[in-house]
Amino acid sequence: MNTKALLQDYAAWLLNNFKIESLNEDTDIVTTPYLNFMNDYIRFYVTSQGQKLILSDDGETITDLILNSIDINTPQRRKEIENITNQFNVSLVDGDNLTITGNKDNFPLMEHQLISTLIRIDSLNMLKRQNVAQLFKEDVLKYFTNNDFGGLDNYELIGSSGVNYKIDYSIPPHKKNPLKLINIQNTLNNNLIAASAFEFQDIQTVDSKDINYFIVYNDELGQPSPRAKKIAESAQVNLLSFTDKAQLDQLKIS
Repeated sequence: MNTKALLQDYAAWLLNNFKIESLNEDTDIVTTPYLNFMNDYIRFYVTSQGQKLILSDDGETITDLILNSIDINTPQRRKEIENITNQFNVSLVDGDNLTITGNKDNFPLMEHQLISTLIRIDSLNMLKRQNVAQLFKEDVLKYFTNNDFGGLDNYELIGSSGVNYKIDYSIPPHKKNPLKLINIQNTLNNNLIAASAFEFQDIQTVDSKDINYFIVYNDELGQPSPRAKKIAESAQVNLLSFTDKAQLDQLKIS
C-alpha cells in the first residue's frame, strides 16, 4: 500500500477546501473545511506584522458557545480550555480571543496548533455529557485490563511538530505486531476524526517504527457518518465499535 500517496491526496483535498478572503492590506480570513457544532465552517484570521504573523479566531469559537447557552465559566470547562490552550501553545486574549503569534516560517505549525485548539474547544458543547463520556472511557479501559490486553493507559509522545500527545491506551509492539495507539471517544464527528488523522500523521512522521492507530467509540450512541469513515480510511485511522468484542480482542498481544 502506498500510504505516502494517500496522505498526499488527503493533504491536497484539504488545501483545495480552504478558502481565503482579504479583509484588509494586512489581514486575511481563512475558512477551513472543518464544521463546528453549529454546522458552520470554522475560520480564523491571519494578520501580518513585519516578520511576525498573528493567527486568531477573533473570539468566534467561545462566543458561539456562549450564544448557545453553554457556560464556559464552570470550573470544568475553564480547566479544559486551559489544558487545550497550553497543549497547543495558544493564548486566550481578553477572555475569548484564541491567538497564536510567531515567525512567518512557522506558519504551518501555528496553523495546525490553532485549528486543533478551535476544534477541541468547539467540542466543549458536549461537556454536559462529560460524565457519560468518562464512564464510557472507564468501561473500555476496564475491559482492556480485565481481558489482559497487555497495554498501558495515558501513553505520552511527541509529534514531529513538537506537540505533546496523550494517548488513552497503547499496546507495545510484539514479534511482528506493531505498536498500537488507541484513543477512546464516546461520540464521533468529522472534526474529531480529522484531528485524529492529523495527530496520527504527526506521530508517524517523527517515528519510523510501524504504528497502528485506533479509535474505540460508543456505537450505542450512533455510528460515524460516511464522510467521517472516509476521512478515517484515508488517514489509516481504524474505527472500532465497543460492542464488537471479537474485533476488539484482536488487538491483544499475541
